Amino acid sequence: MTTIVRHTHFLDGLAVHPGDGSVWASALDPNRGPEEHIVRIDPDTGETERFLVGLPFPLGVDFDAEARLHVATWNDRSVWRLEANGSGLVVTTGSDFPSAVLALDDGTLLVNNYTLGTVDRVRDDGSREGFVTEPAGFGLHDMVRAPDGTIYAGNFEDGRIFELLPQGRARPIADMQTRMGFLTWLDGNLYVTAADRGMVWRITPDGEISTFAGSGSPGHVDGPALEATFDANGIVGDPKRHVLYVGERDGSLRRIPLVAPTD
Repeated sequence: MTTIVRHTHFLDGLAVHPGDGSVWASALDPNRGPEEHIVRIDPDTGETERFLVGLPFPLGVDFDAEARLHVATWNDRSVWRLEANGSGLVVTTGSDFPSAVLALDDGTLLVNNYTLGTVDRVRDDGSREGFVTEPAGFGLHDMVRAPDGTIYAGNFEDGRIFELLPQGRARPIADMQTRMGFLTWLDGNLYVTAADRGMVWRITPDGEISTFAGSGSPGHVDGPALEATFDANGIVGDPKRHVLYVGERDGSLRRIPLVAPTD
């Protein structure tokens, strides 16, 4: 694990740009100040650029098929889209405290309802319909789609991991028995941050859980994945580089390769 940069704000939801491989993050102010924003980070140089300064508590982020960034904003219960000119457009509003957004290939978005434990499908005109209608518990949070189309979600409050089924329900596949941060998919497995534990867990599609990174001790020390210390929250995988990026509460963006370098 290596540190790429330490930003000024708490890094929450993360997404990798499908074209240039840059990492985009929601950046939170622990004091809930007016400077919360989206930050673009170059993973090679650590250079940063801010967008949409003043967003009302931005959380989960995702790119759609046209490489447009969408952001779930908790305080105004909306989803925003970053336009090409750098401005923000509200795509939909009225969700029940959304903390995650997942863009699908058909142009629709999946948006969670945190306190209800359900998920809505939102169309481009802002209309919505139920996608997960059978509640999966208070705290249904982040979502990710595997290459085969399977959609997974996690419950922030209790650490359960679900497969979202077409029948409108969420099927539990694993239980971390502690609060989670975010989850991602990379090279055949789920990777989940453990909130307040300083660890990243790997979860196979059949629900087997193992520790992938983090000693479980507090701190900020780079090194071999299982010896490193961090305060993990956001996480995203880059399938082209075969690396995980982890965002932390101190603003650090860390990199964990899935394959050790050969040189």
